[in-house]
Amino acid sequence: NYKDHYNNFVFSSSPVDIIFYGCGNNIVNASSDLQQLSISQIYLCNMRIGEKTKITGTVQMMFASSAIIGDSTVNTGSTEFFILDFNELSVGSDCLIGKGVQFQCGDGHPIFDIPTAECINMGVSSNFDHKNKTTIGNHVWIGTRATILSKSKVGSGSVVGACSIVNKVFPNNCVIAGNPAHIIRKDIAWNRSPVYELYPPVNAIDPQYIKMTEDLQ
Repeated sequence: NYKDHYNNFVFSSSPVDIIFYGCGNNIVNASSDLQQLSISQIYLCNMRIGEKTKITGTVQMMFASSAIIGDSTVNTGSTEFFILDFNELSVGSDCLIGKGVQFQCGDGHPIFDIPTAECINMGVSSNFDHKNKTTIGNHVWIGTRATILSKSKVGSGSVVGACSIVNKVFPNNCVIAGNPAHIIRKDIAWNRSPVYELYPPVNAIDPQYIKMTEDLQ
């Protein structure tokens, strides 16, 4: 554990590779293996990681951003997390993240509407009380080299196809794929067990993840 006079702190049961810039940054790791995850936080960032999660790759967090990763979520290769100013990322429990997946939460540079001089891509209120939120539900399988963009949402029990670009809201228990991603099949459930293991039956899946796809209003 670590704390400094700039109010940066780490509470972790295992070693963490982290660089703090500025003040008010923190990371809380319940009991996960983060030894191959490199994290940098720049001013007022916070990150929470659940139990038995194992993620490799890099995390870059900018001003007033936050991230939550649930329990028993793992990746199969390096993942890049970019969580930019005033953005929030939530990844649920029991997720499987393929190699080369990228989470791009927020735009790196402002875009302005010329007639009004309004910044159209920051989404920040005048008193900084709003964050753009990107959400991955529980038991979501994200395929190799998929990209998850800011303000998108993938419901629990869903599958994201390889190389997909996810930029909007999707329901539970569906397969999405493409650029941009779209629903290609509903009412599915998936199992972590490899298919060559005697094709485990659907009832081997946790019952809470066997649901019909709900229509989004």
